[in-house]
Amino acid sequence: MTPLSVGLGDLATTFVNGVSYGMILVLVALGLSLVFGLMGVLNFAHGALFMLGGYIGLAVMKLVGGGLEGFVLALVVAPVVVAAIGAGLERTVYKPLYETEPIYQLLLTFGLAVVIEEAVKYIWGAAPPGVPQRPAVFDGAVVFMGISLPYYRLFTILLGVAVVAGTALFLSRTRFGLIVRAGVYNTDRTATLGLNVERAFTAVFGLGAFIAALGGVVYIYRAIEPSVGASIILPAFIVVIVGGLGSFWGSVIAGLLIGIIWQFAAVYAPVPAGTVIFLVMIAVLLLRPQGLLGEAEVEV
Repeated sequence: MTPLSVGLGDLATTFVNGVSYGMILVLVALGLSLVFGLMGVLNFAHGALFMLGGYIGLAVMKLVGGGLEGFVLALVVAPVVVAAIGAGLERTVYKPLYETEPIYQLLLTFGLAVVIEEAVKYIWGAAPPGVPQRPAVFDGAVVFMGISLPYYRLFTILLGVAVVAGTALFLSRTRFGLIVRAGVYNTDRTATLGLNVERAFTAVFGLGAFIAALGGVVYIYRAIEPSVGASIILPAFIVVIVGGLGSFWGSVIAGLLIGIIWQFAAVYAPVPAGTVIFLVMIAVLLLRPQGLLGEAEVEV
């Protein structure tokens, strides 16, 4: 199928699907970007926290019998639990990595991702779990100008917008958010002012894990299995690179862009969608090495 052989409705549906998937990427990439911007740590285990959020959310849903109440409870419980796990990991595992070379960060966080994945397999099994039926409130679609917009994809998009807006307000309007932003700009100088940067490290890592787990719960009805963390982390890293390392809004814009391109490539491109987004990343880095909204390094 080619774009010339389809109508506006098909293109619009593909676009909405791309924005929906892009919001999932944004929810993963935001944590990666914040952690790298503040701590300088490349967290390869972030995808595993995304996957863990999905499994914990699924366990909560099954415990209460599914339905809308189970789904809403999963959206609350799973991110809180994973945020607590993430904060604990930051204090015990990640803290020694702050002054190390990136290769050690990648090796340790990759190993942690494997440990989390194997723990999930041990607890819930290696096969994809059974997923309760999606709440009836998400059945159907909004029809706008002849274009069908499924309720669940609209919910995913609106949830992503709410999370992005809430995180942006937290970083820009609260005292703690100002400490985080100052730490991203210059950690050492922020610490010399008497501000508790270590507490900010823990909180930001927990916040990133919270957002990733929220995305994992939303992803349950798309696909959930132990390997989903490994499959989501690569496009999420591409989002962070394209948007600009450490750039909040760069990750948001790049996440939506990569999601849309991925979806159109999956439907219309004669090559795999993964190949297309790699080509997009290469093109962006050739034209703007620091990413879309990243800051170029200045040699002094």
